[in-house]
Amino acid sequence: MFGMSGCVKPGDNIQEFPYIPAIVDLDFQFTFGLALRTPYGLIVSNEIRNAEDLWEGDAVVAFFTVNYDQQPSQDYTFAYDLNYAKGGRGSAIQTEEGKSGTGDFDLFIESMGLYGGFDNLLFLGFSHKNVGDNDRFIYEMTYDVNEPVLYIRARKSESGSENPFCAFSMYSFYSDQKNAGHTSGFTIQYKSGVKDGEDDYTLLTDQNGNSTFPFPTE
Repeated sequence: MFGMSGCVKPGDNIQEFPYIPAIVDLDFQFTFGLALRTPYGLIVSNEIRNAEDLWEGDAVVAFFTVNYDQQPSQDYTFAYDLNYAKGGRGSAIQTEEGKSGTGDFDLFIESMGLYGGFDNLLFLGFSHKNVGDNDRFIYEMTYDVNEPVLYIRARKSESGSENPFCAFSMYSFYSDQKNAGHTSGFTIQYKSGVKDGEDDYTLLTDQNGNSTFPFPTE
């Protein structure tokens, strides 16, 4: 069942999936091993089942291949050649005017991108200057209940993620914005520097030039 990568036949329906946001989950199909919960459903693979550095609830960005002509079950999707990078977990926190909750997030964000989202989670990746190979990162996301704007900040921390990305729980933000009547979408700003003694922010735009992101429909 788990030797599919060596059984690929010409003409098989094969698809590659790059940069897929996922949460590590328990795989009840096979003695409570690990699997990935993704926007495409439950993903099972040898690489995840045998991973020694993952725990239930971890956030990862995964790269994998699926052969749709060789699937053992309709309850999950088996993937092969799977690689992953583990990131941090966080939550959107309501603060007055969206200001930092601690004030010590002093690592500037050079650029950032949106991997995607599902189940009220938002996966964001970051790029920083002047960091070393052994640096680890923590990210803060705040908002003001009266404005559909998210503010992102970063700092180095020995207890942080070794990869510069984070999955944020958005449940409180989505609920507060819905209750406030904000339905047209929200924007994301990240701390890219300091100007005149105040944090300076850059507006996130996606690859299509969009800077307003829709709220979930469900």
